[in-house]
Formats: sequence, C-alpha cells, structure tokens
Amino acid sequence: MSPPMRLLFDIDSARGMGAAVLVVSGGSDWVVPPGPEAIEPMARVIRATSEGHRLVLVEGGTHFNLRSSLANGGGALRGLILAWFSAASQAPAGSPPQLPPDGWGSSTMPLRDVTKHLPEPANQP
Repeated sequence: MSPPMRLLFDIDSARGMGAAVLVVSGGSDWVVPPGPEAIEPMARVIRATSEGHRLVLVEGGTHFNLRSSLANGGGALRGLILAWFSAASQAPAGSPPQLPPDGWGSSTMPLRDVTKHLPEPANQP
C-alpha cells in the first residue's frame, strides 16, 4: 500500500516475478504521490508482463488514513484484501488472481481498479 516503488524496486524486475502483485495507492497521498509512484510504474509493468498485476486507487486516500485498527475490522481496504486473497486461493495453478467485479469496495472511501485504464508510459531515459 502506497509503496515508494521507485525507491524500493527496479521496475523492470517485475518481468521475473512469479506472482501477481496488488498495489493500492491513495489518490490524495502527498507523501508517496500515486502518479509517479504507482500509476506510471504500474503502467510500465502491466504492459511488460501478463502476470495479472493490479492497481487500485483509493479516492480520498492519503498515506495515513488507509490503515486500520483492530476495532474497525480492516477499514476501507478490508473487502479488497479479502477478495484478492480469496481470488488467489481459488485461481487455477499458474493463473493470476482476478478481482471479482464487485463486493470489495468501501462505503467510506471509493476504491477503483484502474489497471485497464492506465496511460501509455512515458519514454524512459
């Protein structure tokens, strides 16, 4: 969630990953902005691999309001995380998990799977 991907990962290393990755980023995150740290890197990764990676943006999500205390049972991301792991456990061997079309949203913070709508990545130096 809200990973500083350019600091932690070589984006081109995703080709060697054997598992699908779910990246969640807050649409209003000013610490790790979704544009340069989630949208652009995921656009490059998704066009380079067919592993089933997904990017979900949280409307109104910041770097600090996506976590959850035990008292609120998982917060805004509970349904998404449960759906992702459920899909992964039910996917045939060698197939990436597929998020169901609904049932993983949040009543407090809208979640959007933007994977299919990612822009063409800019040319890299």
